Parts: sequence; C-alpha cells; structure tokens
Amino acid sequence: MTKARAQKQDSTPLYGFDKDIGFWGLKNLHHNAYFDYEIKNPIKVFHNSEGLREEEYKPNKKGSLICCGGSHTWGAGIEQNKRYSDILKDKQCLNVINMGHCSLGLDQIVISIIKKTEIYNPKIIVIEQYVWALHRVITKQINGYIRPNFYFDENQILKLKKIPKYHSIHLLRKIIGGFHDYKKELNEFRKGIKIKEGYSLKNDPIFLSWKTDFYVPMYKLIDGLLKILKAYCSENQIKLIFCLGPLKNQLDFVSKSSLIDYDLPSRKFMSLLEKNDIKYIETISEMKKYHQKEPVIFPDGHLNPYGHELLANIIDRELSDLSWI
Repeated sequence: MTKARAQKQDSTPLYGFDKDIGFWGLKNLHHNAYFDYEIKNPIKVFHNSEGLREEEYKPNKKGSLICCGGSHTWGAGIEQNKRYSDILKDKQCLNVINMGHCSLGLDQIVISIIKKTEIYNPKIIVIEQYVWALHRVITKQINGYIRPNFYFDENQILKLKKIPKYHSIHLLRKIIGGFHDYKKELNEFRKGIKIKEGYSLKNDPIFLSWKTDFYVPMYKLIDGLLKILKAYCSENQIKLIFCLGPLKNQLDFVSKSSLIDYDLPSRKFMSLLEKNDIKYIETISEMKKYHQKEPVIFPDGHLNPYGHELLANIIDRELSDLSWI
C-alpha cells in the first residue's frame, strides 16, 4: 500500500520516538523537503516547540479548534499556509491548531487527543480521516516505528498495550518491526491477499467486497476507538466532528465490477460514526464535482492547494451551522 514520502534535502528526520504515540514530530525542526509529486521546488518545513508543523501556541480565552489527521492534515506536498487548517484561521474566531502528522492512524489520533490537546483548551476537534488509512489500526509498525496496540481481551474489553521503553532504540525497532511485517504478510497471504504481488490502486484489497471478512477485526477496533473518543470529548465538553476526505480511487477510477467498490470503506466508516452518534462531513461527492473540472489532488492522491481550499470552505460552512454545536 502506498504512503506519503518526502525525500529530504538534508538528513534531518521529521519524526522521533514517542512513548505514547509511537512517533511524533521533532521539536524546533527547520529544513526543506522534496516530495514525489510534480513539484520542482522544495517545501519549507518547520515544527514548533511541541513538534507540530505550526506556529507557537498563543492562548486565547475563546479556546481552540484542533485539526487532527495524517499527511493530508500535516500538508504533504504544500506550503504550510496553503493547508486547510491555516485557511480556517482566517475564518474562525477560535485558535486553530494543526496536530496532523504523516502516517498517523486513528488509534494514534485518539491517543494524541487524550494526551496532547488539553493545553490548547479545545472547544472543537475536527478529525480529517482518509478512510484508506483506517487499516493502520491493525498495522503494528510503520516507517520504522512501532505503533501502539489496541486489542480486545477475553471479556471483549478494549485494552491498550503500551509501547515498551526499549522501542526507543532504533536497532531493536528495526528487528521487531521486521517481525511484525512478516506476520502481517503471512496473515494476509493466508487470507488470499497478496499486496506485494501486482499491487494496484485499482485492486487494493480494502475495496474488494469479497475480502471484507479480513477487515472485520479492523472495523471492530475502530468502533471501540470511536467510543473512547466520544466519551472523552463528551466528558470534556468538546464538540467532535469527522471530515471524510476523497480517495484517489473515488475521484479517478470507475469500477469495472460490482465486487470492487471504491466507496466501501467510506460507507462502513460512516455507519460506525452514525452508530456512535458522531457528527461527520462527507466531502467526497462535492470534491468529485470540482475534480472533474480541475484536479483537487496530486497524482499520488494527497490534497493539492486547491483541494485544501475546498476542504476549508466545506468545514467552515459546516461549523457555521451552529445547530449541532
């Protein structure tokens, strides 16, 4: 499966070990990054003292609107001020804080909200969820870092196996990560999923209806995570809203078989959000209309500046409807 890649001009990494999340942005980082898109000029990247690709936080009595997500929210391939969160800063009276990081899974987002948002006095949390990335909750390691591991115990209670401190050692992570990758590939192979053999966006197994059974544990975990998140936000009087962005598959491909359904993960995720009574914005339909006239994504599927502008307008429009707030 594809992932965001940035080939850096220097050897400075973007991330470092985090005992709760697995990895997090390095603090006070400044360097130029080159992305695998049709972009000739490097993107200026800097992280603040909290490890966020964001300005230093300045408290506001009105509180904050926090944007969480993966590489789309972080802003892969675009300058910081072109991101949807930065555009929202000119539209919202609340402080807008971007807590996005490349390759974060929903489980890591839930942990980061619980562990890292209190200092910002959040009033609204917007989670930009790229539904293809939902599979990360069943992935044990990514980009050289071991991820937190949620699981159901014998009583079907959702538990978290915390990341051991020794995972801060790069060599050990590499060995353990390789073992996890082997187990994952073996399990997929036994279920008839051969991702490394002829992988294509057009036949990614997450969109294949006859492979749905393989992802039942994934959706069960997601349901449990949504319950944790909903309870936390309710307890702390935080308004929660998910924003479902478009997939390249949904924008650029037409399925040639009823067995290949590019809307499948979106529908399943929306059903879980509805089950847990969590507000969400479905942007795919609107984005698709604009995409037919002018691309809203880069060739790899990440939102381009135009896509970010549209996303900001969609979110702002939804937040302007105060009935749900």
